Amino acid sequence: MSMPLLDGKGEEAIPLIRESLSRCEQAVVWIRSRRNVDGASLGLTYRLMKIQEVVHRMQLLMELIDAILGEWRRARPFELFF
Repeated sequence: MSMPLLDGKGEEAIPLIRESLSRCEQAVVWIRSRRNVDGASLGLTYRLMKIQEVVHRMQLLMELIDAILGEWRRARPFELFF
C-alpha cells in the first residue's frame, strides 16, 4: 500500500505520519511477541532493532517539527526582513 503522506499538505500531514509511525511500532511489538511461537533469526532481530531505532528517531523529529510549526508566525519574519 503506497500512500504519499505529505502530498503538499504540510502541517496537516503530521497526524497521519504519527499514525503510520505508531503502526510500525505496533507491528514490531507484534512480531517480537510471536518470536517464541514462530522463532526469529538473528537477521530478523537485528532488522527489528533498526526499525525501532529509526521509528524512535522519526518520532523525535516529528515532535520537533510540530513544535516549530506550532510557534511559526509568517508575519513576524516578513516584518523583520521587508
